Amino acid sequence: YISILARTPSGMIPVVRQFRPAIERYTWELPAGLNELGEKPETTAIRELKEEAGVETNVIKYIGTTFIDTGRLNNHAQMFYVECSEPIPGYKVEKGIETKFIKPEELKQAIINSEFDQQIHIASLLMATLHGFKWDR
Repeated sequence: YISILARTPSGMIPVVRQFRPAIERYTWELPAGLNELGEKPETTAIRELKEEAGVETNVIKYIGTTFIDTGRLNNHAQMFYVECSEPIPGYKVEKGIETKFIKPEELKQAIINSEFDQQIHIASLLMATLHGFKWDR
């Protein structure tokens, strides 16, 4: 599993909304996805970010790997911080996904209000902060 915290030159963060059948509702999340067979994690991050947010990757940094739920699963999440382009004009994102670009303060408030509530993606924000990336300014 790959999770991508991206930031545009204007300081906006892409988030995506999609239906999650396991919880029977739509959720707001960071762009993310699964590795295709033989694909490098960085390649997955670049591909998923473009497919889901319609941006190009300028700089990509690996920020860590965590287990998702050691009590039930052996999957892990690889997290990346990306400095990306502004949205590509006219780019059509992946079907079934709604994308928006928000200010860091909006993302913080969404977490506090439990509107952005996937632990893996919140962990990506923490890892980026611990690595010294200034995503929240």
